[in-house]
Order: sequence, then C-alpha cells, then structure tokens
Amino acid sequence: MSDIDTNEYVGQFEFVKFDLKVPKGDFARFVVIFIKYLLKTFELENETFPSSKPGRKPYSLCKMLSLVYYAYSRGFTKASLIEDMAKNHSHFQYVANGIEPDEDTINNFINIWGSFFEYLITYTLQFAKIAGFTNYKNISIDSTFGKAFNNKFNVMHKDDVKILIEYYSGKMIDYTQLERLRFPARKFMNRCDVSNKEKLKYLNKILKRFDETGANTIPVNDIEAIHLYNKDGNPDVGYNIQTAVDNESKMFIRIFVSQKATDHHQFPEMMNKTLENLKFLPEYTCADAGYHTRRTLEYIEETGLNVLIDNNRSAKLRNGHSNSNKFHKDNMDYNVEDDNFTCYTGEKLTYQKTNVRWDEKREDWDIQRIYYNKEACMNCKYAEKCCGNKYRSVSISGGILALKMLAKFEDYENVMEYVKRFSTVEAPNGTLKTYYHINELLSANLTKSQNKINICGGSYNLKRLYNEIMKIEGINESNILDFVKKICDKTNAIMFISRKTTFHFMDEPLQLPYICESSLPKYNKINEYDINQTTLIEV
Repeated sequence: MSDIDTNEYVGQFEFVKFDLKVPKGDFARFVVIFIKYLLKTFELENETFPSSKPGRKPYSLCKMLSLVYYAYSRGFTKASLIEDMAKNHSHFQYVANGIEPDEDTINNFINIWGSFFEYLITYTLQFAKIAGFTNYKNISIDSTFGKAFNNKFNVMHKDDVKILIEYYSGKMIDYTQLERLRFPARKFMNRCDVSNKEKLKYLNKILKRFDETGANTIPVNDIEAIHLYNKDGNPDVGYNIQTAVDNESKMFIRIFVSQKATDHHQFPEMMNKTLENLKFLPEYTCADAGYHTRRTLEYIEETGLNVLIDNNRSAKLRNGHSNSNKFHKDNMDYNVEDDNFTCYTGEKLTYQKTNVRWDEKREDWDIQRIYYNKEACMNCKYAEKCCGNKYRSVSISGGILALKMLAKFEDYENVMEYVKRFSTVEAPNGTLKTYYHINELLSANLTKSQNKINICGGSYNLKRLYNEIMKIEGINESNILDFVKKICDKTNAIMFISRKTTFHFMDEPLQLPYICESSLPKYNKINEYDINQTTLIEV
C-alpha cells in the first residue's frame, strides 16, 4: 500500500486496491485532501446526502464533493458519465471511496448543494494568496456566452400562450385558433407526459415571464433563458456568463450567470460579487468597452475603485490605429486639469455645451460633451483643410466621468496593466467552453446553470493550484500532499465563523467562514475592504 497516511488525510478507505492504483501526489489525492479541509472549515465533515434510490445508505458529503469536482476537472460534466466512471475507473473509484451514486443522485446533489459550491472558489482564492501564487493586484472582468437547454426556434409567442391558457382553463375555444398555433405551441399541446393541470401551471409561468421581460418570445424548455447574440454574432438562446479572473494566477474569482443580454450595466453587480470573494480592493480592475456606460462610471466614481475600461478612442490610441487625418480628434491631446483639447496648431478647444439623448440600445442617457473654439478656427490657416472653413467640433460621449477614464489611458503604466487583460480572460473563458463544455451542461433554469458553472470554476481553480504547486522548486509527487496540508491549515486558521446564511437544504442556519483581515498577509491599507461596510459598494 502507498506510504501516504490515508487515515489522516481522507479517512478509512473501504477498498485498498484503489489506493494502490493512484500514484503518490496524483491530482485525485489532491482533490480529496482539499475537499476534506474545505468541509472542515464549515464543520461539515460528517454531513451526508441521501440516495435517490430507496433502501441505500446515505452518501458522505466529502465523497460526493470529491467525486463531482474530480469528474468536472477531468472534463466529465454529465451525470451519466460520472456514474459510469465511479464504477469503472480506478482514479474515480479512489475519490468516490466506495460509493457508486446513480445519475439521479448526482443531479440532485448538484441542484440541492449548489449554493455551497461558490465557497470552494473563495477557499481556493485564499489558498493561492497564502501560498504566494498571487496578490490579486490586477483582475479582469469579461463575459462569455452560455447556451441554454433550448433551441433558438423552440419559443412561444404571447398570443399562442394566451390561447392555450384559455383552452386548458376550460373555456370555449374556436378549433381554428388551435389549428393556427405555431409549431412549438402545438408540440407543447400534444405532449402526453405532462398533465393538463401541469401544462396550465407552466403556461402561466411563461405568461408571467412575458410581463417581466417584455420579450416577444419565451423559450419553451428554459423560460428563464434570454435571447442574445453569441460570440459568432448569431442570435441564440442562453445566458450571459460574467467572469472575474486574476491576472497573475489566471484563477476565477467569481462566475455569475446573468439574464441581461449585454454587458452595459453588468459591472456594478459583478464587481460587488467579486469583492465578496476577494475581501479587499484590487489595485487594478480592467474591463472592455462593453461595460463603458454612464452608470458604470458613476459607480466607479462613487466607490473610488481604480478601474480601467476601454472605449473606442483609447483602443485606437493603444493599437496605433488613430485616424490618419492630423486634424481628427484622435490626434488631439486632452488636458484633464483645464478640460480642453489641443488641436494640431496648438489652439485650445474648450467645453461649450452638453447634449443629452436617450439611447434605446444601451437603455441609458447618452451624454455628449461638445468642445470647440470658433474664433481660433476662423483665424486658422488650416481652416479649409480641417473643417471646411467652419469650425472644428469635438464630441465626447459619457460626460466628465468618461473624460476622466480617457485620461487614465494617457498614463503608460495604466496602459501596460490594461493590456494584460487580453491574456488573462480569454484563456479561462475558452477553457469553460472547450474543456468544461458549458454549452452542453443541459440545465433548464438559471439556478441549475449557476450551480454547474460554479463547479466548473471551482474545478478549474483546483487544477490551477495543483499545477502551480508542482512548479515550486523542491515540490514533487512525494511531498506535494504535505505542502497542501500545511497551506490548508493556514487557510483554515485565518477563517472564523461570523456570518450566518440560511441554505434551503438545511433546517438550521449554516455558519459561513469570514476572512480575518488581521491574519492575512499585509497589503496596502488604502485598498482595505471591510465586508461589513456594504454601503461602500451599493449599486
């Protein structure tokens, strides 16, 4: 048998033969130990989960979590495949430690314990900080598309839903009205596996979604999904998955499944959720132009966060794609203190007025600040080439806050921090799609999708931690588990019970861990974030 003390780390194994087939320091052993120490923080080591099949003994929570996270880290995200692997693969049998949960049990476990999965991400973040892998100086926020369990053509129209509600309510309906129903509505009506009472209840939910969203159509299988454009620019049905990633460790800080079709107003909520996991303010936070809105800029100004959000002008300047016309506003310098632009001849274009209009696409007011200098243009020798003998006008969208953001990109250090974003978020988001198959998770509502996305993020972080540990000089398969145990002990030591949250699957409130700031490694006190001061980050 292996020389690793399995009793100390993962409890008494029922099958010694599984331990013989798993190498020392293997990722499977790492997952089991990590999950055990996570549950120790919450005092859930002895918690169990009932089987979906009557007569079977309940399964250990530690074993179920280890099996699910190890399976996801290996790319197995379907419950049926996890069930088969737990029966037939030695590494899966090792982490399952003698249990063979069926497909329904695994799905029930993910759905019921979904609220807990988010805290494994938080635990991995503190582990990485204590191990010295990152100080979370620079984080990036981005989004990716998550496909729903619904074909984009399988949608209900409001008039069809109203006809079906009247039909199943027992009202007299003209037969021709039923014949004119669109195909998805007729297909729904012809289903034999659902009772009429259940159909009526579901149709009322769809009708309520019409009132909530104002949409023209609602997906049949997943009524909480929304219509949006995927990364290829094609319309589809799914969710907008917001991610926050650390630049140095490439670990997920937070993953949030949103029902908003664009990124325009996502930043405040996503940043709040990110800070809940991170517990302090990062030095830099970067996001692309999709988040550049008035509301976002006001949020940044109110909270004092150091955020770098791209816009068209700064992107052109950074990529060297400025307009070739030397008189164009892209080639004018902006003076933050005096609030003016310097044109080609050195004249100052000063602020004159503000135009405001409602932007239907962004669902916000578009504020345009207008700058010009008529007198200088009238006496300029380049007036004909520059503005056709009229006057040169510069308009900046977003108001004074947009100009402050633009001025940040005049600083070379800020530009260098921002360009790190491209190598930070693209790889993890791509891994979610290609390795964790987030477009094949087959979850039929928002909550289930969030649960599975959290498992994907947590298992990804576990692999990142394992790979970073193996890069440490002197760490190998023979001593990696001792190192993990040491860091987990330190992680548990700085976490204490102070905040209560009630989970729907528990009768009593579960004590959630809270980071003791005084025990964390030292960081800049200016960036200190008090989780109890929620007014600091209210939207």
